[in-house]
Amino acid sequence: MSTEIAKLEQAWLQAEALADQVKQQVREAKAVAEGRRKFANGNGGAITVMIGDADELDARHAAAERKASELFDRLWKAKEQGRVHA
Repeated sequence: MSTEIAKLEQAWLQAEALADQVKQQVREAKAVAEGRRKFANGNGGAITVMIGDADELDARHAAAERKASELFDRLWKAKEQGRVHA
């Protein structure tokens, strides 16, 4: 059981790290989009692309957060079962 808990904990930590990485990418993409908005002069082409990229990264971040949450729940349940069986 402890091996399974260790694997779940590692998977959860990796998912959290991925979520954090994507969150940072979202921040960077939004910062670039905001910077370009100032220089677009009404054209908007580059803004649309950058905001689209930021939206995609937002979706990836949300998915990564959900996965990390699911893995944490599984880890917590496994730890609880380990305590019951001990």
